[in-house]
Amino acid sequence: MAHKTLTISEEAYEALAELKKEGESFTELIKRITSPLRKKNGVHPSK
Repeated sequence: MAHKTLTISEEAYEALAELKKEGESFTELIKRITSPLRKKNGVHPSK
């Protein structure tokens, strides 16, 4: 799998870290929290 680097503010990092479940990667977190928006907009979640 290809990897991308994202630069985010400390505030954004902390907000994401608060939502992250134990053992969950940031990739998994982002996919989980964006899934409802992607479905709403008719974008099929990638694997």
